[in-house]
Amino acid sequence: MSVQEPDAAGTAAELLRHLRELGRSRHEPVRDIGAYEQAYWLADLPAEVPVEAGAGPGEVLFGLPAVSLTPPEDSTEFDGWLALRGWYRRLRELTVPDGYEIALGAGLLSRRFPDGTRVRGHLLTTPVRITVDEESGRVDVRMARCGPRLEDRELLDGLPGFDPARTERAREAVRRGVSGGLGDGLLGTLREWAAAAFDEPAELSLDWAPAPPGGTPDPRIRLAPALVVRPRGVPTAHYDAALAALAEPGAAVPKGLAGLIDPVEPTAHVPERTPAGIARLVVGLLGRGRRVLVVSDAAAELAAVLPPGLAPLCVTSDGGDPDPGPAVAALAARRAERDPAGAERALAALSARLTETQTTEAELRERIRTAADTEVYDLGGDYQGTLAEISARLLEREAACSWLSPRPGLPPLPPLTAAEATELAGLLAARTPQRAARLTQTLPDPARLPDPERFRELADAEAAILADAERAGTGPLGDRWIPDQALLARLDGRIKVVTAMARELGLNPDPAGWPARDWAVGAIKDALAGRLAEEWDRISALAGWAVDAHRAVHTIGPHRVTLPPGDPSTQNSAARVLREHLTENGTLRRGPRRSTAQKQAEQVLMGAGVDGAAPVTADRLELVIAATEARIACKELREAWRAIGVKLPEELPLEREVSEFTMAYARLSHVRAILAEMDETVALLARSGVETRFTNPTDWRAYVRALAGARRRQDARAIAAEIATLREPVEALARSGGAPPELHAIVAALAAHDVPGYERGLAALAAAHRERREQLRCEELLGRVRVVHPELSLLLSATAGMGVWPGRLADWEQAWTWAHVSAWIADRPPTRTERDLTAELDALLAEQRELATELAVAQAWNRCLDRVAEPGTDPAGAVPLWIMPLWQVPEALPPRPGAFDVVIIDEGVAAGAEALFLLWTADRAILVGRPGERPESSGSAPSGDLLPPRLRSLLTPAATLHDVLLTTHRPAPEPAAPPRPAAPAGGPRPVPGRSIVSYQRADLVDLLARLDAEEPGRADDELVERARTLLACPADEHDLVTARLRYALAAYREPEPR
Repeated sequence: MSVQEPDAAGTAAELLRHLRELGRSRHEPVRDIGAYEQAYWLADLPAEVPVEAGAGPGEVLFGLPAVSLTPPEDSTEFDGWLALRGWYRRLRELTVPDGYEIALGAGLLSRRFPDGTRVRGHLLTTPVRITVDEESGRVDVRMARCGPRLEDRELLDGLPGFDPARTERAREAVRRGVSGGLGDGLLGTLREWAAAAFDEPAELSLDWAPAPPGGTPDPRIRLAPALVVRPRGVPTAHYDAALAALAEPGAAVPKGLAGLIDPVEPTAHVPERTPAGIARLVVGLLGRGRRVLVVSDAAAELAAVLPPGLAPLCVTSDGGDPDPGPAVAALAARRAERDPAGAERALAALSARLTETQTTEAELRERIRTAADTEVYDLGGDYQGTLAEISARLLEREAACSWLSPRPGLPPLPPLTAAEATELAGLLAARTPQRAARLTQTLPDPARLPDPERFRELADAEAAILADAERAGTGPLGDRWIPDQALLARLDGRIKVVTAMARELGLNPDPAGWPARDWAVGAIKDALAGRLAEEWDRISALAGWAVDAHRAVHTIGPHRVTLPPGDPSTQNSAARVLREHLTENGTLRRGPRRSTAQKQAEQVLMGAGVDGAAPVTADRLELVIAATEARIACKELREAWRAIGVKLPEELPLEREVSEFTMAYARLSHVRAILAEMDETVALLARSGVETRFTNPTDWRAYVRALAGARRRQDARAIAAEIATLREPVEALARSGGAPPELHAIVAALAAHDVPGYERGLAALAAAHRERREQLRCEELLGRVRVVHPELSLLLSATAGMGVWPGRLADWEQAWTWAHVSAWIADRPPTRTERDLTAELDALLAEQRELATELAVAQAWNRCLDRVAEPGTDPAGAVPLWIMPLWQVPEALPPRPGAFDVVIIDEGVAAGAEALFLLWTADRAILVGRPGERPESSGSAPSGDLLPPRLRSLLTPAATLHDVLLTTHRPAPEPAAPPRPAAPAGGPRPVPGRSIVSYQRADLVDLLARLDAEEPGRADDELVERARTLLACPADEHDLVTARLRYALAAYREPEPR
């Protein structure tokens, strides 16, 4: 899009509106003055302080002389003194943070809208400055040089009933400057605004007192002037003025804005920022007649480094408003005494002197070259002879050795041997991200890890134990039940008792082998199954009979006692009566004289016998009684046992029969012991949380096996605990910073008791240690290369895997020597003759730079005076150089399109895309240094729907001024520069066709500096190509010329000390 296209103005207008709204989106609207911490109402000023209501730009609104710290002696004057002292201290100590301003507000609008929104803010604001006279102590509040601003949109946008189009006439009056101060012009603007802003006219009062908070439904305006410290806003008035200018018929789009809409060339950017560098740039531009605006937060610093002759042509900010008065006066004075013919003669003389120094410079350089060409050097190997001869050998070997680029200060011997270089190439070719990470990992010593053989022993033992436990089963205990040692000991004791009792019964420990016909087995089964409990209890209760029978047999002892047939109970009674008779001295008689006792025992006396004799004595009867008691007991026991189905041998001798019953009860006691142990086992298990009961011997058998399994699982648990003890220190290592992944795999294998996995982990860890050694070796070798040749280390790192390296490394020492000699020649130390000639050349170049600066200053003055002489020229507009912070530009400079040819945006300027209003004022931009901080956005961004898609995507709240200019802005082409360079005019004047080896680095740096100054912002490749064209060295030196020019460019680009 060009400035002549019909839709250019429309697009530019939409762009300006978008930038204005983009800036406004960074600030939440402040509708209530109470939101500001510092607001001072002029109605509160003491009556002794007059206010100049008609104060114009730069004039004093009001001021206070120094007020004494000591209160007056007259108490009637105390209140007045206190008020004056308060205002004086407040104004003198008032500080304005970065990004804030002090504004005079007038026209306090107060209204409460139907939606509850309350508005209480000034419609018109004007920046003011606080100045302090350090000698007298007087404090003045001075109006800024810019006019007032109508801020109705900032207060009312988005509220019902407000249309900014209604107040356009009031806004136009503000732009014309008829509303300044607090005078009649301001009152007229307020009246016009009050009449047009809403459907019903707003009530206007000239009262200086502020309206109370809250507001009324009807809009009311009070004059209510106040000083307010607030965040600096968007230069809305600046944008409005530009939009108004574009709306004029036939309006053209300024070149800077057109270059933003329709890019042509890249924006010039000087990456490294120094005050001296900016000064050189400014001098060069001014010398070519350019009008320059420098936007910088270091205005005073930049003005201080300008050549003294340019100081009168510079308007700068020293903390106050930029004042063009001195510069205009200097121009007027110079114009009054100007002699155009004399000025031209002075310029011609300066130019001639500069040309003369350039001729002398060329002669000196040729003498330096001649001195260099006759010197003979011995650089080692076969690099001996003059520079030309050595250069010829270098060119012969360039094709084979140029992969190793020359570098200043390259030592004669390489940092690596050929074998080490080959080793390094192999290590670099084989490197992986995994190997590189080894240097940041903490690899443990394998000796600190558990012995794999011990781990295998434990894991195998645990597996075997768990297999045994699996075969044993879990029975009633479950697979998770593991008793403690005390309980296990008690349960084992019960099993041992049961096993011992079973062995006493003649039974195997395993109930599966118990004979089913054994009454003891049946008794156990009956008891476990809950059968015949009463019957067996009765049998147990009869155990005393067996004891009595055994005692009776013991009483009989070795005697042989026979009993007659019959009831042993009757025989026992008769024998007892007869024994009592005899013990009472009774006797046995015959015939009728027998006693009753004898008669009753007749059967015993006749049928029984003791050792073959009749029991006729008390002692023998005692034995008979014992025999009958034993018979009675055996009879009772036999019947009882028979009742439960146990048949014991019958018709046995008494001693045998009693023995059978004694043995039976002994076995029954074992049965009872077995059952008691089983009951105790059930109780112990219940207390440990296991509910079970034994219903048959097989259940006991399953329990015994299950307990053995639990015991094995407990053994396995002990082994697992030992493995965990081995694992814990390894886990601690894995949790520490920088643990390798192999260590985590080892921990996982230990946790899973995975022996093969653990062995694989150890092998992987050993491989990790090997990779670490390889990476350390790689870093060591590469570091040795990097110290002396960083570019070569980068080349090796990037291309070590390519197939060209074996051939290159075969000639490693030869290539290194070639690069060393090439670098030495490029930076060779000068001979004494060369040093003397170089010193003479340096003095000449210093004189040349002074002449060039003097010539540029003279040209700048000449152009300015020519411009002032043009009809209709504003004297302030003829001042060619303005330096100020970004925020001051809208206040100090009217929005006149194309007022400057160039705007230089200094490093650190923190601005969003809304600062592109600079391109309304300047035709092109030059960026210097790094951008400032990215501004924040707090509101909603404009959509930009009416912008071209490219601009809509670029001009976002996140975009900075630097972002936009560097990525998209291509300003209109700059007119061709005049033939005489303005900034640094020193530097080599190349003699086309000479060998590159005849130039020292300083020569090449000076050449590149002069080329860069002639057209700032050139890309590096363009500078190198331009210098190559001027040098016109022999064609076979093409690569060497490129290398030396790039090294010289790198030296030129190095930042200057600040």
